[in-house]
Amino acid sequence: MHEITIANNLLRQLTKIAQTKQAQLISVNIEIGEFRSIDKECLEFAIDNLKDNYPLLNQCDFKYKIITTLAYCLKNNHLYKPDFVNSFKCNQCDSGIKAIIQGEEFNIANPKFSNVVN
Repeated sequence: MHEITIANNLLRQLTKIAQTKQAQLISVNIEIGEFRSIDKECLEFAIDNLKDNYPLLNQCDFKYKIITTLAYCLKNNHLYKPDFVNSFKCNQCDSGIKAIIQGEEFNIANPKFSNVVN
């Protein structure tokens, strides 16, 4: 389960941000692109079980947003939602992916901090 490694790295990064602000992180949004192959529930479980090891994050409310994958197809530049069931092919012309325009994100968004920590 690579989500444990992702969670630890994310918590380390958030701790660095909180340290620079000298404040407790109270909430943050995590944006996960569908094409990232990150299981949201596994990541939530990992963060919930690891965040107590990070004093500046242990009261943080983590919110998660899944970003839908959108791509242009190779043959006709159709905008479509690639999926595993259709082997990621365009549902209009059956060609492959030319460019993914969203869905590969893994972002920290809208961190909110409490008062300064001593």
